[in-house]
Amino acid sequence: MGQQFPQVLDWVAAGQCELGFGQSAVEHATVLCERMPRVRAVAVVPSNHPLAARKRLVPEDFAGEAFIALGAATLMRYSIDAMFAEHGVARTMRVETQLTMIACAMVAAGAGISIVDPFTAQEYAGRGVAIRPFEPAITFEMAVLHSAQRSLSTLAQDFLGGFRDAVATFRLPEQE
Repeated sequence: MGQQFPQVLDWVAAGQCELGFGQSAVEHATVLCERMPRVRAVAVVPSNHPLAARKRLVPEDFAGEAFIALGAATLMRYSIDAMFAEHGVARTMRVETQLTMIACAMVAAGAGISIVDPFTAQEYAGRGVAIRPFEPAITFEMAVLHSAQRSLSTLAQDFLGGFRDAVATFRLPEQE
């Protein structure tokens, strides 16, 4: 997502991949864009971190903590930065990564805390990462791209069906 999203769109349009994923919807003559339900970002902290004892985290909890940031070119990073600026909370930026799975792995290793998508966070649950709701909510939407000119293979259809089901488990209550 972020800087790579135009490349993913180009790959799907050119038929180099059947499915593409991004953090925003697009309009393109040869690519269909299916919006997924909006979901909430979550806070991730090392399991043994004092913040893991809290039921939910707020911007002020991040003051002075080593923070693992998402890449500057991502929509999610923009939303996270805006939230902290709105609350006047300065984070100690330790590392920046383009991938939420790297952020979660670094949290598990004790390098800091972060805010990521719930899908990636769930993969690290019980592996050194505590997942906590973050308030106020930072929401985002994903989109699935596929060719408007070619039918999806059975494998891609099955994968997409499973992906839709997985995203639905994280959807915001007002969308039900």
